[in-house]
Amino acid sequence: MNPSNQPLNNLHRLRSFEGRIYLVGGCVRDRLLGKKSKDIDFLVEGRDLDYESALKTLQSIFPPAAGSLAEFSQFRTVRWTDENGFGIDCARPRKETYPFSGSLPVVLPAESVSEELKRRDFTVNAIALGLCGPVKDIWVDPFDGRGDVSKKSIRILHENSFKDDPTRIFRALRFAARFGFRLEETTGRELRRALRLEFLKRISWERQRDELLRAFKEACWPEVVESFYKNGIDFGFLPERVPGSLAAALRKRSAVHRLAALYTCARFGKGVRSTLDTYPIVFVPGALD
Repeated sequence: MNPSNQPLNNLHRLRSFEGRIYLVGGCVRDRLLGKKSKDIDFLVEGRDLDYESALKTLQSIFPPAAGSLAEFSQFRTVRWTDENGFGIDCARPRKETYPFSGSLPVVLPAESVSEELKRRDFTVNAIALGLCGPVKDIWVDPFDGRGDVSKKSIRILHENSFKDDPTRIFRALRFAARFGFRLEETTGRELRRALRLEFLKRISWERQRDELLRAFKEACWPEVVESFYKNGIDFGFLPERVPGSLAAALRKRSAVHRLAALYTCARFGKGVRSTLDTYPIVFVPGALD
């Protein structure tokens, strides 16, 4: 992946397109922070023909790598990897409802980007920027996400956020560690309440495992692990502090290797070098894709 070939460098090629295409979510947040994004999310308002035209245009500007194109009709999304290895999403507006706490959401069509942003996890991820046509250069930021980016604050959109989707507990702590942000007061209070009421038990082990692996994929994984522990999420083996020698030894290792090495240290009480040499980790490449 070559950062110089960032898809955002080609956004100017959309300026003449007459439809309503927005840049949304994490890539907008990263752009405000001056960071590079691995994934670029586009949202298209309008009719079926408008969406098809926008999708065709986006694929001409960001050509899909061979075999990477995938359509998720239930989520109104087409996803591909471009020729430079960046993930591209093209979606239509959606809204979500949760039948019960911890359930997977029911995804329904929505009419506008404003409705779409209401389903997001945190205000810093609920920002959209119009790229062309009648929405060119228009910001859609109903929850003042830009203000929270400036304040380095992680804030939920409503007080039932962690109840609806308890995996947001993991994401709040992970994003806070990644960006050096803090949890906004109400968000911190609701997160602690969700943990006290054991909302995490309402989601499957598989979903918890996936969130744990995402934590270990972070460059700042020691800080994420320590934050999990501090908030009472230790999975039975996460330590209060990750030794610097262990973090250094695992710096170039995969998420699976990091997790397994930390578990081995906790389970068998081995030193860092002994852990890595005596208990080699074998895993299937691509298991985290």
